[in-house]
Amino acid sequence: MGINFTELIVPKPSHFGSGNLRFSQLNQLTVVFGKNGSGKSLYLRQIKNSYPEDVVYNNPEKGGQFSHNSTIQQEINEKPLGGRNRDKDLNDYYYTQVIGRITNFFISRGASRKENPSPNVEEIEEIIGCLLPELEIKLDAKPPYLKVVGRPNLMSLSSGERSLLSIGVEVALLAGTFRIEENEKKIIILDEPDNHLHPDFHYNLAFFINKILSMFEIQIILATHSMTLLAAIGGQLKEKASILFMKPDVESLQAKKFSKYQLEISRLLGGHALLGPLMDSPIVLVEGDDDFRVWSQIPRHGNFLMSVFPCGGGEECKKYQKVLEEIFDSMTDQNGSKKGFVVLDGDKSIPEENSTPQSYIKILKLSCHELENLYLTDEVLQSMDLSWEAAKDLIKKKATDYGEKKETLSNIGSIDRKNDDIKAIINELQNILDKKRLHWTLRIGKFLGNGPINGQIKEFLGESIARELFDS
Repeated sequence: MGINFTELIVPKPSHFGSGNLRFSQLNQLTVVFGKNGSGKSLYLRQIKNSYPEDVVYNNPEKGGQFSHNSTIQQEINEKPLGGRNRDKDLNDYYYTQVIGRITNFFISRGASRKENPSPNVEEIEEIIGCLLPELEIKLDAKPPYLKVVGRPNLMSLSSGERSLLSIGVEVALLAGTFRIEENEKKIIILDEPDNHLHPDFHYNLAFFINKILSMFEIQIILATHSMTLLAAIGGQLKEKASILFMKPDVESLQAKKFSKYQLEISRLLGGHALLGPLMDSPIVLVEGDDDFRVWSQIPRHGNFLMSVFPCGGGEECKKYQKVLEEIFDSMTDQNGSKKGFVVLDGDKSIPEENSTPQSYIKILKLSCHELENLYLTDEVLQSMDLSWEAAKDLIKKKATDYGEKKETLSNIGSIDRKNDDIKAIINELQNILDKKRLHWTLRIGKFLGNGPINGQIKEFLGESIARELFDS
């Protein structure tokens, strides 16, 4: 609906240095992404403390009972954006405050469920209900205030269900109360709302946030280090969402809207491919479909570990690499080991590291022209019971069967197996040389997966690729 705050300036906590930290280019939803210890919660509470009339902070850990407490209700009435334990990770009275939000909402709009002002109670119940679609949620101006139809009480819900429901109730009722009071342009901070949530609930949370931002004028700042939630937000909210990579030791941080690269990478990592690079099974970014077919064969043989991702060209690989650098810089400590690699064809250029950071994702390139050239290495030919001399004789003999490519095939003896472009004849070479008619990508991938990586195959791959990806 609207963006009320495009930037926020807060003082740095003392152990992060002196001065202020400026958050800029804030969106309707701004995701603050970073690893534990990066200062996410500290800075979010600094935002709350620096803008007390405009910001409400939702604690990451929630406790207490779903019960009414007149003292807490009075706190909510007097300080609607504050409340007990708002400056701590754990809020012992959180569930009690949720009940206070319900009574406060009914006080603001009146006890009737359908009369003006908007929003009415049914609208709020519907939007909360999308978080737990299998359950029917009811709000009331009198005890028990909040109930789930068919459940004896709210504490019978799982910890994840309670957490998700309470977040939904608080956010929806805050937004509704702000509208009723004609003071809607506020920020709600959700500090790691994915705590205790099964990955399936991450999609529901993103769907809920999208509906809230479509219906109300509020902004949301959300902190997480969950790639699953990040992928769900990118897919659901698109242009409404931006991502801000947490770096506590700088003076300014700028949020960036989800690009197609961030969305696809977050989907990849949200599918738990992230577990690979965090346990020394690197991500390998490759240029296109043929390269993907080769590289994706390698881990199937159990000798080398990697998670392969096709990018659609050398320049696209570099763009994905940049996004992964930002993601890993925000979620893991540099420990001297790379989390992934880009593999470019030999005719591509590698940017200098001072212009393109490669702390986590190193850019490598083949020593040969491209992967097709590996098909003519001595080692791959030997896997088809051929030497290079025998292969040349067979290609020249069969050249007449291939029409317009006859001349190129007839002159096979004059090519540079390592550096010439053989893409135009690779399918013909496959048909001529491989008795089993195994696709050339599978033939190369199978050989690389089984190893060993030495001799001419190592020369064509290049020392850096042989060492980094094959420990050879």
